Amino acid sequence: MRIDEHVAPLLQKELGEQGIHAELRQDGDKLYLHYAPLKAGTGYVQPAVLLEFGARSTGEPNQAMPVHCDIADAVETVDFPTATPVVMKIERTFWEKATAAHVFCLQDQVRGAR
Repeated sequence: MRIDEHVAPLLQKELGEQGIHAELRQDGDKLYLHYAPLKAGTGYVQPAVLLEFGARSTGEPNQAMPVHCDIADAVETVDFPTATPVVMKIERTFWEKATAAHVFCLQDQVRGAR
């Protein structure tokens, strides 16, 4: 499945139907969704979401994980949406990040302030 033929148009259509003003930008197997922040922050967390569609991952091990808004219980007058996406298991993500940190440290190079 091609990102530019299937995923990006579907997301752009859904954003428009929901009245969400955001910009999609594709870079290879990555799709960036840039949005306007509601409030100014420190700048550490960027107002963007990155969706990665790499062929390196098998998608295993995974699990269905319920997602809900943290403030939903405190604001009873708003009906917040929920979802249950299939996501990589945390153990797999931790192992990938730990391995990447190990490789990065062995390179003995600092790249940026983050």
